[in-house]
Amino acid sequence: MKRNLFFFGFPLSLFLLMTLSACNHDPLFDQLAENRIVMFMKGTYSSNGPKSFTAFPAGETNANALDDSRTTVDSRLDLSDLEIIKLDLSQVSMINTSKDDFDINEDDVQKLSDERQLFFFKFMENPTFTKEELYNKYDLEDPNLSDTEIQNKISLVTQQNLEFFKGQGYGVHYHGGDIASGTYNKFRIFIRKIVTGQAKSYLLQEDGVTLYSDPWTTTTEFDNDTEDSYEISQFYRYLPTEVGGSQTRNYLFPLTLTRSVQIPSKDPVHIEFRIFIKNNMRSYQASDYSGLFNARFWAFSDFKENYDNSVNRSMYMSFPATFRVYNPFNVGTIQGNLGATYTSSGDLTADRYVVAVQTGTAPPTNFVSELATGSAAGSVYNLTNVAPGTYDVYIMRDVTNSAGVSTPDGFPETVEVGPVTVTVTKDQTATANIP
Repeated sequence: MKRNLFFFGFPLSLFLLMTLSACNHDPLFDQLAENRIVMFMKGTYSSNGPKSFTAFPAGETNANALDDSRTTVDSRLDLSDLEIIKLDLSQVSMINTSKDDFDINEDDVQKLSDERQLFFFKFMENPTFTKEELYNKYDLEDPNLSDTEIQNKISLVTQQNLEFFKGQGYGVHYHGGDIASGTYNKFRIFIRKIVTGQAKSYLLQEDGVTLYSDPWTTTTEFDNDTEDSYEISQFYRYLPTEVGGSQTRNYLFPLTLTRSVQIPSKDPVHIEFRIFIKNNMRSYQASDYSGLFNARFWAFSDFKENYDNSVNRSMYMSFPATFRVYNPFNVGTIQGNLGATYTSSGDLTADRYVVAVQTGTAPPTNFVSELATGSAAGSVYNLTNVAPGTYDVYIMRDVTNSAGVSTPDGFPETVEVGPVTVTVTKDQTATANIP
């Protein structure tokens, strides 16, 4: 299996995306010319118009950012300690089958990509990168690079980060190819590892609860290097014991998302894969198997099942991802006015999103919505690149956490308004006002 390395910081102009070559890949312009299907990735709940990083959480001084697995509330681990998130991904495919995941074989699979791809993102709204950072942290130390080539790489890294977290362009391009036309009901991606930056380990005091105040930075392996980070994918990897005694099901290797989509035979197709990372990180505590040490780390909100350090250390159901498929030349827009209740300083409040799901689909109380925006221009919201069809529009609000406590945890689980039903047609703007 081929391995390719990608780097992401934040903004990315479409021009640079289409003209710069990314680590032995052809420029995106050439890929768009050769491939009918192009895949993009985002790290937001929103399909467009994501919230800023300052919206939520504000760090450890914000109790909403602390999971109840934490034994104490203090400032020992702040959001700034995250620094980066790294993704190690490989094969991506589309499948059309009624078979259980255990029974899927290679004949059922249409591969969009069979390459290992690594992604690095900074937890900053407008990140900057230096030559030294790229050399030291991203293994780009190459004495043969000219100053211009180095600056081009820095620009590419910065712009790709903006696409992933800030919503510029279509998203970060994921290198791949075409598949056969037809109907598919499963999107599958192999997530090998996800790490977040600089978690801390603490020695427990004699009472088995209190942590000593002199922690050390945890380390883990990523891309064959030992670094200051913490593997959070371990908490999402396996389902609990299923029928059949000790049988377990591997959840992230691969992750399978279900939705019926159509891949046409000739028209261009965009596949958008989103992991809800931005404004969805919480601070957790995990014991080691000896019971002598505890690690504090940042991971995604446990919105579907309550993480319990002493009982249930799995968060497999809470992996926050979605995908959608659309023809960029056959889309419309959903637009509407928002009442004053839902906006603050001309934007959606920090705990609210406007979402749209295909009519007949339940509101997204426990899954990431296919279409969503966390922002508004004054009192007007926009959902763009919407495939023709009929949709139900809702305002979703983050009210409770997975433990049932009335404390927001980052995930908008409560229907506040809706549905408002609207029909979208090509090149037209459909109106769905929310008074």
